[in-house]
Amino acid sequence: MTAFRESVEAMIPSLRRYARALARDADVADDLVQDTLVRALRSERLFLGGDVRSWLYTILTNLNKNRRRSLARRPQFVPLLDNNPDASGTEAEGRDIARALATLVEEQRAVAAAGDAGRIELSRGRRHSGRADRDRDVAPRPRPRPL
Repeated sequence: MTAFRESVEAMIPSLRRYARALARDADVADDLVQDTLVRALRSERLFLGGDVRSWLYTILTNLNKNRRRSLARRPQFVPLLDNNPDASGTEAEGRDIARALATLVEEQRAVAAAGDAGRIELSRGRRHSGRADRDRDVAPRPRPRPL
């Protein structure tokens, strides 16, 4: 066995401790260490000398960052039960909107409420004027740019 492989093998316990601290899950940490070792041994010829420990820690840290990014891109699924009337429909949408509005600052909440009220009044006015069908899908014309 080469000196590089021996030094990598000696680092396995400390890599496991570091991975557990990063991932806070033993199974995920073991996967991270295994992926780190695979990448390190495949890239042995790219190692230019120096500190093997910092090189391995860098590989492990980057693998963990990639794992966290991919987890952040995955949608969170919530199980819907057929017998639960609160799980879907307009009531659930209303609760979602109310929950989202509650997270806004008071000033933003007032703007959102005023915008919603303006749309309601505008749609009522269009209905009464007979322009509702004609104006619904028409995009505003762009303003000419000053020269």
